Amino acid sequence: MVAVGGHVVVFVGDRLARLACAEGSHLHAIALDDDAVHLGERLAIDGRRRQHEAHCSLQLALLGRSHLQVFHGCGRRGERTLLDAEVVQEQPVAVGLGSIVVESEAVGHCNNFVAKFGWTGMAVIFGAIAIILLLITFAGTQERTNLEKNTAKGQNAEEKVSVGKSFKLLFKNKYFWLLTVVFVVNYTILGVNNGLRIYYARDVLGNAGLMGTLTLCFILPKLIGNLIYPYINKVLGKWKSMMIGYCIELAGVLIMAFTETSFTTAVAGLVCLGIGGIPHNAGLFAMVADVIDYGEWKTGVRLDGMTNSVTSFGMKVGAGIGSAIVGWGLAWAAYDGKLAAQTAVTVSGIKTVFTMVPAILIVVGIVALFFCNLDKIYPQIAKGLEEKRAKEN
Repeated sequence: MVAVGGHVVVFVGDRLARLACAEGSHLHAIALDDDAVHLGERLAIDGRRRQHEAHCSLQLALLGRSHLQVFHGCGRRGERTLLDAEVVQEQPVAVGLGSIVVESEAVGHCNNFVAKFGWTGMAVIFGAIAIILLLITFAGTQERTNLEKNTAKGQNAEEKVSVGKSFKLLFKNKYFWLLTVVFVVNYTILGVNNGLRIYYARDVLGNAGLMGTLTLCFILPKLIGNLIYPYINKVLGKWKSMMIGYCIELAGVLIMAFTETSFTTAVAGLVCLGIGGIPHNAGLFAMVADVIDYGEWKTGVRLDGMTNSVTSFGMKVGAGIGSAIVGWGLAWAAYDGKLAAQTAVTVSGIKTVFTMVPAILIVVGIVALFFCNLDKIYPQIAKGLEEKRAKEN
């Protein structure tokens, strides 16, 4: 379910309430979509007024999404991956529906909704819908604290350690830094892709009406793939599936970069990006919990909240860098919005930024992820933590 407005962009997964009641889960009932942060950016194609509205949407979506991540460390390892896949499964639907409203208005094919109600009116309407959906989700969720298990000795070690020492322990966790790089890379790629897609459709392919189709090519593979990712994870594991995902993504952008520009190659490239993003959608957030377990195993102190900051930090920094690259890229390509058709140099520049910048970032992500293979040592981590908790109890 989705609520999109000129000032607020909110996504609510309607399966969240059921998931939050899973045994051993501490998940609260309110969640905002990861990809919501990028919808606001695409409003900026129609002048400063929409850029201001997009900025408001971006900041509010980022703020809300931060509240969910701390709970991804709860539950057993397999359940965490399934939970992430289930929650993320709603995101492509939300983004797709939101794109229909936002992008169709941006290219002038909306059914005069904004003309009738104005951007403020649309914000009020969708904001009211969002409030109702959030309240329904909240009312249908029960938090299970499992007090007997969760009050074991050492369970609240994070609270007993000073903030300064907590930061020192966190910064010594090499996997925290590696995963931070992966998060920043992924959300920068997403920001560049979402921000430049309308320019690619309109100026490179010559038809702004293709924007919706291109967005669907990017989103639909993720929607289908998230349904089967838990089974892929059982066979390959998170690390291996994410490495394969990066390779597929790299193939996608290189197809668009080094083949003749056409709608067919754009579809092929974006489908590859969508398929490659499947393990990153669900597996990346579940991997944060593995980093938490690693930190506890190495130091004896569990830093759930601090370690989960990698998600919020990576999303915010990545979205910011992605937006900046879009602006810098258009300036570098000498884009002129007043022209009915861009010059050949500008079109080539847009294509280069749209394809080669993500390609470089993907290579950086592959290098960081290569040194972040927690799947390889996780059996040892799990055994050590099990022995530790057995002694505490």
